[in-house]
Amino acid sequence: MALKEKKNIFYILSNTAGISIILITILFIIFFPLIFDPELFNPDYFSYFKFFQFPERYIKSPSLIFYAFINLIFSKVISYHTFRTLLAIFQVSSYLYIFRKLQFKPGNINLFMGLLFSSFFLLKVHIQIRESLAILIWFYFLIGINSEQKLTIKNIYLFILSIGIHIGALVLWVPTLGYLIGGFLKKYIRFFVFLFFILVAFFACNSSLRILVNPGLIERLDIKNLSTVRFRSIDPINVTSGKILYWVSYFVMFLLIYFEEVKLKSYALRKNLSIQINDILGNISLNGLLVFAPTILILSFVLDINGADYNLIYRVSYSLFFILGVYRNIVYPQRFLTSLLSTAIGIDTFRLLLT
Repeated sequence: MALKEKKNIFYILSNTAGISIILITILFIIFFPLIFDPELFNPDYFSYFKFFQFPERYIKSPSLIFYAFINLIFSKVISYHTFRTLLAIFQVSSYLYIFRKLQFKPGNINLFMGLLFSSFFLLKVHIQIRESLAILIWFYFLIGINSEQKLTIKNIYLFILSIGIHIGALVLWVPTLGYLIGGFLKKYIRFFVFLFFILVAFFACNSSLRILVNPGLIERLDIKNLSTVRFRSIDPINVTSGKILYWVSYFVMFLLIYFEEVKLKSYALRKNLSIQINDILGNISLNGLLVFAPTILILSFVLDINGADYNLIYRVSYSLFFILGVYRNIVYPQRFLTSLLSTAIGIDTFRLLLT
């Protein structure tokens, strides 16, 4: 009886702590920029401010057109501070709705889930706004799919809208659509996902390749008065023992999770994947990281990685680890490795914001 009471007390404390962390984070995102220096803990603030001031500069770029159009409309009627506040409220409310649809109800939240979701709100909703909006649309698409109506006009519109806000959302959209299309692609979906994320790794590590396939990037460099040569050489990243240890520790944690999934005969790793949100989240993150992480580690010794490359590598890695965390907290919320992953993501994000 005493042991049961202790468990109940621990659950209540964990639930209270998790909800408190999320609420504090939400209040911080909404009110901190209005009261204190908005650039504090937000390295992208000024970039988005320029975006709001001169949206016409970006509206011709296919990968920026929708967000630029939103800024163009609101810049004529409200201030940037008001725009940011309204956008933060909209995103937070929408994500809370989606997470609830994914069975993350207030009574189910624990400390580790609080760290995971707080990390996402701070990094994406607060800082990387365009990517947050693009991922939000992808999540909205996911909660609306079913086995009978896989690809509708509405879903195609959501896909175009999402990548029109941030092209990086393709990392999540391409494998998701691969699961839904069926036919030959579905039969070899695991090979397709492996090949796709290997290509993503090459793309992330090579600035020249990104410039070659994305003419819109040249236009953005022109706006910043940067030549393509200068862009390739700016902010070189030195591969140090600390960076290697950092990424290897994440990869080892991922391997432990992957082997646990295999041991538990996870539905997310089955060949014939069902059209279920949990399975799609698990399959993308597990198979994606299985090839993306080691490919990045190998390429880092071969290619000269600059700051822009490293930023893209981190963005892709974070997205995959986050949806892995979401998946694990849905299916295996009590597992130690689930809690470890959520804690690592949360603490790591807080560390980045404070440095």
